Amino acid sequence: MLEVKKINSILFDREQHYLLQQQLVRTYDAGIITVSLNIPGTNKQLPRYHQFFQAIIKPRILQFLQKNNINYQNMQQIYDHTGDYLIIVLPTNSNYLNIKQLLLNFETTSQTYQLLDFDVYNQELQTISRNDLNVEMRKCYLCSSPAKLCARGKVHLVSELLCYIDNVIEKEIEQNVRVK
Repeated sequence: MLEVKKINSILFDREQHYLLQQQLVRTYDAGIITVSLNIPGTNKQLPRYHQFFQAIIKPRILQFLQKNNINYQNMQQIYDHTGDYLIIVLPTNSNYLNIKQLLLNFETTSQTYQLLDFDVYNQELQTISRNDLNVEMRKCYLCSSPAKLCARGKVHLVSELLCYIDNVIEKEIEQNVRVK
């Protein structure tokens, strides 16, 4: 029963995200980028995930945007049953395909960034997909198969995926502490 309650809370929060996305796209007449951690299962609010997102991921995303001259009009940060969620409102008439390509390139630069889910939407709130750029599907963390196929086929245990994710996060947090 507790698991069903968590799933319902996650679904409700995702719906709230979508409503906020609609409002921001209408208000600014512009597309958006959304960023979240790609964590399987229903426990997306672990303190280490939140710490990782706040201390490491968010600052690096802001650096990435600045380095690539991607300005933004507004940024909304949410922390709910889905974990950390960032909505970045782009300038009107941005090149959404180019931004998506830059984000895909960024995602492939390290194991850390592969944990992120970047979505780009145009001002009609249509997703700019990997398919739009003729880029292959996201790969599974544990094997070279497309992640969606592994997820649908339940090829890996959630515990195996979470162990991999936790190891990547722990390594990144340790490296970040050593650098400071």
